[in-house]
Amino acid sequence: METSSFASPGMAGHAGARQGVSAGGDQDIETALLEIFRSDSSEGVDCETAHRLLRANPKFAHMSLAEVKKTVVFMSNQGRLYSTIDDDHYMSTE
Repeated sequence: METSSFASPGMAGHAGARQGVSAGGDQDIETALLEIFRSDSSEGVDCETAHRLLRANPKFAHMSLAEVKKTVVFMSNQGRLYSTIDDDHYMSTE
């Protein structure tokens, strides 16, 4: 499995997103979001910050904020993310 890092300002505390896991149609985006939402902060990461960090990777540069939020809601419904201080901040359960 390849490892790619999101070298972006404000990225402190977030590991690089793993790429190349398949099985599901959007597995790469889900894996990248899990990495972003693994936060040291008790508040978690807000969706706009996750969108900005995700777009730093050319593979995800095309993604809109609405697409990111849709994926976040899907992952939350699966139990892979949970909301923290409001409906826009999330953390990984994994």
